[in-house]
Amino acid sequence: MSTRNGKLQGILVGALALQIVLAFVTWNASGGNKLPDPRPLLDLDKAAVTALEITEKPVGTDAAETLRLEKQGDAWIVATAGGFPAKKDKVEELVGKLADLKVREPVGTQKANHNALRVGDDVWSRKVKITAGGETKALVIGSGPGASIHARFADAAEVFRGRGVSEAAISGRVSSYVDTELVKVDAAKLKEIQVANPSGSLSFRKEGEDWQLAELPAGEALDQAQAKSFASSVARLTMKAPVTKTVEAAHGLEAGATKVTLTYTDDQAASKTLTYTIGAAKDDARYVKADGQDFVVLVSDWATKSAREKTANDFVKKEEAAAAPPPAGMPVHGGMPPFPLPGMGGGEMPPPH
Repeated sequence: MSTRNGKLQGILVGALALQIVLAFVTWNASGGNKLPDPRPLLDLDKAAVTALEITEKPVGTDAAETLRLEKQGDAWIVATAGGFPAKKDKVEELVGKLADLKVREPVGTQKANHNALRVGDDVWSRKVKITAGGETKALVIGSGPGASIHARFADAAEVFRGRGVSEAAISGRVSSYVDTELVKVDAAKLKEIQVANPSGSLSFRKEGEDWQLAELPAGEALDQAQAKSFASSVARLTMKAPVTKTVEAAHGLEAGATKVTLTYTDDQAASKTLTYTIGAAKDDARYVKADGQDFVVLVSDWATKSAREKTANDFVKKEEAAAAPPPAGMPVHGGMPPFPLPGMGGGEMPPPH
């Protein structure tokens, strides 16, 4: 290659390198490779939020229920459950996550893509309305890739991707925001249990570490394991959902209902009594009303089954079944069987070596 050609090639290589450098500088100067700074999706003051409404539609179903939380003074209530008290920290945790949710540029701008992004008219998982300062903003929310969500304003086409809150955290279930422990008594501190159910009465009294049952048939022994299991089952009840403050005939809490009274000692060794009534069935739950509490609530049917159905005969200690005798001809204390085993000859023992 001649000197002239070599110089020309060097000039061309240099020009190409300069173009690459200029392109890089120009790209950076124009911000071409720099993402826009994240910004809040909801421009609101979290302290000014007074209501939060969540409609949840679980995957694979068209059934959707709406939960409405409202602020009253410094407290929160579940407005769709008759004003049942909500846990302030749980509500404000979600409000904070929604207020802090940040997004960048839209990931979609066409309505045709809404269902694919799970924020469409047909495919969605949450609809949220948040009220602050007298203004309500409505969002449609669906799951995004990884730990993110897709969200759009209900009256807009743009879809944004946000991080910092998961789809599951935006719960539309009452149980996510209330104290679900309806009855919480330490079974070890129970002293008496009185039950009146459709089959009769059960009167348990603890003496030392053992239970006694007044209705136990004469001459029978009490199965202590069954009694302790029963005590544990009636000492704890978890609420599925609050219903109402008004007791209605349909709740079945009057004639024929099961009534449970627990007598126990508290942490200061003072005697306490708690009574609750188990009423009619509703789907897979039962209406329950505890004395001293304002609300009728729903409790899982299986959790109340023992109290509703047990009778004194269920606590009779069963005799242990005697061991079955060995088959005829089988030695009781070991030894060789009278018949040959596989691999051996006749019934005779092999001669010693």
